[in-house]
Amino acid sequence: MRMSLAVISSNSIAHPAYALNSSAVLILADTDVIINEIHYNPCGDQGSDSDYEFVELFNSGTTTVDLSGWYFSNGITFTFPNGSSIAAGEYIVIAINASIYAGNGYQVFDFGGGLSNSGEQIRLRDENGNTIDDVTYDDNNAWPDADGDNDLLELTIQENALQLDVKQAYEEEVLISIFNTSGQRISQQKQVQLDLGALLVPTSDLAMGVYYITVSAQSKVLFSQQFIQP
Repeated sequence: MRMSLAVISSNSIAHPAYALNSSAVLILADTDVIINEIHYNPCGDQGSDSDYEFVELFNSGTTTVDLSGWYFSNGITFTFPNGSSIAAGEYIVIAINASIYAGNGYQVFDFGGGLSNSGEQIRLRDENGNTIDDVTYDDNNAWPDADGDNDLLELTIQENALQLDVKQAYEEEVLISIFNTSGQRISQQKQVQLDLGALLVPTSDLAMGVYYITVSAQSKVLFSQQFIQP
């Protein structure tokens, strides 16, 4: 059994939130391809929903997967053409307007329909109808918004650690937390204050997967970003 991992992006392409319907257990096909991101409500500054919505797939495995005939049975309308594939570690974007995201070094396809701003189910199936991944999102985000604009910190992923480069000193106690995609806190550490320079957050105890790191002070989220633990 495999748990679905997804980033639900509302209002900003870099703004992560997570909402997975866990009311029922769903048996997924044995594959490493997941629905990695759903960008369903672009902010007004980015542009119209009819241009910038997308669903992103990610192959977290070590081998190339043949996508020929795979299709979305819920949410958007799209079927992968024969000969399509996704390499190990590759991301693929299926967008409402592929020309917007083309030319950035990853595969882009056009989907039909649109993503509901109030929430819906997105289901990916293989050519035989087996469910590959299934995510239900809604507009009641379970992931905290970052109140800051991320000018305070910059994240760099290193071997067995995350490096937080402090660009602006912060003279209050902060809590640095790592969460999994179900919203469970995996680790946390306190800092009396943030001084200019590099701060290392150990990740050697984390299993391979998708996580979020947040930096908060007095219940205010200063920084929030997704990362993938290899």
